[in-house]
Amino acid sequence: MNLSFVEYRTCVLPHDDQCFPISKLEDVWTWSDENACKWDTKPLQPSTNYCYKGSGSSCHLDWKDWKLSPRIGRETVPKTLVCHDMKGGYLGDRFINGTQVYDEYRFFHWAGIDIFVYFSHHLVTIPPPMWINAAHLHGVKILGTFITEWKSGEKICQEILKNPESIKKFIMKLVGIADHYGFDGWLVNIENKVCDEVGQVKDLVSLVDQLRNEMHNSNPDSLVIWYDSVTGIDGKLDWQNELNSCNRIFFDHCDGIFLNYAWEEKNIEKSKTNALDRLHDVYVGIDVFGRKFYEGGGFNTYKALEVARKYNLSVAIFAPGWVHEIHGPENFSNLEYFFWKTLQPYLYLHGPTKLPFQTSFCHGAGLMKYHLGQVVSNSPWFNLSLQQYQPSTGSCRYISFEDNKIKTGQEVPGCIENYVDDAFNGGGSLILQMPRSGSNIPPGSDISSPQRILLCSLFCSEQFILSIATKKLDEDAELGILVKVKTVKGKHHSFLLQEKNETVLKFPEDLQVILPVDDTQEKRLKEQFDMLGAIPSGLSIDRSGNWEMRYYLIPQHQVTILEIGALIHVGSVLLGFLDIRELKPRE
Repeated sequence: MNLSFVEYRTCVLPHDDQCFPISKLEDVWTWSDENACKWDTKPLQPSTNYCYKGSGSSCHLDWKDWKLSPRIGRETVPKTLVCHDMKGGYLGDRFINGTQVYDEYRFFHWAGIDIFVYFSHHLVTIPPPMWINAAHLHGVKILGTFITEWKSGEKICQEILKNPESIKKFIMKLVGIADHYGFDGWLVNIENKVCDEVGQVKDLVSLVDQLRNEMHNSNPDSLVIWYDSVTGIDGKLDWQNELNSCNRIFFDHCDGIFLNYAWEEKNIEKSKTNALDRLHDVYVGIDVFGRKFYEGGGFNTYKALEVARKYNLSVAIFAPGWVHEIHGPENFSNLEYFFWKTLQPYLYLHGPTKLPFQTSFCHGAGLMKYHLGQVVSNSPWFNLSLQQYQPSTGSCRYISFEDNKIKTGQEVPGCIENYVDDAFNGGGSLILQMPRSGSNIPPGSDISSPQRILLCSLFCSEQFILSIATKKLDEDAELGILVKVKTVKGKHHSFLLQEKNETVLKFPEDLQVILPVDDTQEKRLKEQFDMLGAIPSGLSIDRSGNWEMRYYLIPQHQVTILEIGALIHVGSVLLGFLDIRELKPRE
C-alpha cells in the first residue's frame, strides 16, 4: 500500500470546513472530542438480511428470473470490502460542503459491497463525512485506517507499545475518534518491524484485541480488520499473502484479516483450510492496479475475484479508483459501469429496508443542480453527502478491451445508467432504455423484458403509494414500473404501474395493472392521509421542466416489497424521482 505521501495538518478547530487525517502521534495524544471538528453524519441505515447473487441479477432479465429471484441469507455468503485509495486521499472529498468540480472520484455501486475503508498513508485516517454519509445511506459500514510504516513507524509503535497505559490510551483515542465522527471501525496496518526483544509483538496483539473489544463496546456493529503485514512470530515485516501460523494470532484477536496481494491460488486454498469456521473473515487482497498481482488487475480484476469466491472467501478490493486515475475523469462514468459489470457475477447484492423510501438517483455530483425539474445552479458540483440511493444492479454497458486498453468504436450503452444532462432533483437522474444489441439481451419473445432497479425488503402494514417523476427523451417511449411483493403468507404478486390504460407494453397476463390516481383521487388522498414527502412541495406543471409526476395507490397491506423494476417500449425515459410510503390516516 505504498503511494505518495502528502503532508496535511490535523483537523482540530471546531469551525473547520475540511476533514484531515492525523499524521503525528503527539496530535493523537492531545485529540479530544471537545476541540475536534463535529459534523453531521448519517447513522448506519438498515439493509436487507438477505442478498441476491450478482450472477443472476442483471439489470435486464427474462420474466422467469423476475418471478423467482432466489434470495440468500447474507450471513451465509462471503463479504466484499472496498479499500479506497485515490491519489493519497483527501482531495475534493475533504471539503465538508463539497466543491464546484464535477470530475472528482465517486462511488455508486454500494449494493454490491459490505464494507468501505477510507485509506491514506497517515497515522490515523479519518473518513471524510461525505463518504460516511454515502456509505451509511446504503447500509455499508465504513472504516478508518491506523497505519505505521518503515523506520518512522517503528518509533511510533515503540512509543505506543511502551507500557500498558500507553496502549490503553491509544486505543481509547481511536475509539473516541470513531465515535466522534460516526464511522464503524478500523483497518490496522503495521508495515514496519516491531521489536520482539522487549515483548512488543505480544503487546501489539494485546492492542488489537483490546481495540476490537472496546470498539464493540462502543458500537456493536463495528469492525477491526488486520492487514497481513508484520508477523506475530518475531515481529518482522513479512507479508504472508495467506492466512497461516505467522499471522494467525492477529486473526484470532480481530474481526477479519485483509491478505496481501502477491498471492497464488495455492495461498488462497491454504487460507481456506486455515480459516476453519471463519471463512468469511478472510478478505483476499485484490489490487486493481495489478502490482505483482494475479492476472494484472485492471479490467482483469474479476479473474482474481473468481479465485477467491471459488474457495468461498471474502474479498478486499484495493484502489478501484484506478478507473478514474488511469483512464481519466472524462471516461470515468462509462468505464466505471463496465468495470463493476465484470465484477458483479462475484458480488452479493443487498438493498434498503426502511420506509418511507425516496431517491432521485443522483450520484452526489452534477454539471448543474436541479430542483423539481428546474435548474437552480449552472455550476458543476460534487458532494457525496447529497448522493441519493443508487440502483441495486449495475449497468449492462459493454466495452471491448485488450491488455487493459479500450478498443474504440466497440462500446454498447447500458439500459440503466446515470444521466447528468437533466435531473428532477440534484445533479442526475436514471436513464432507462431498451437493451441494445451486444449487451447480452435475454432470448427474444413477444413480451418486453423487465429491467431491475431495486432489490429491497420494505414492509408495508398499510396500503402504500408509489410516486415517480419521469421525462421522455423519445416521443414514442413508454415506461411502466414493476413492483413485486410478498404477502405474510409467502405468496408473491407483481404489479405493473402503467402510464395510461391503452399501452403498447407487452407483459404476462398474471401481472395486475394499476393506473395512476386522477386529480379527484389525489385530492381525496391528500385530505385523508399523511402524504408529506410523496408529493414534492412546490411542484407545479408550469415549473416542472416537462417532468411528469404520477402517483400510484397499491391497495395491498401486510406485504413486503421485494423488487422495483421497469418495462420500457422503444427509446429512452428518465426516472428522476421515486418515493414509496405507507398511507397512514391523518391524526
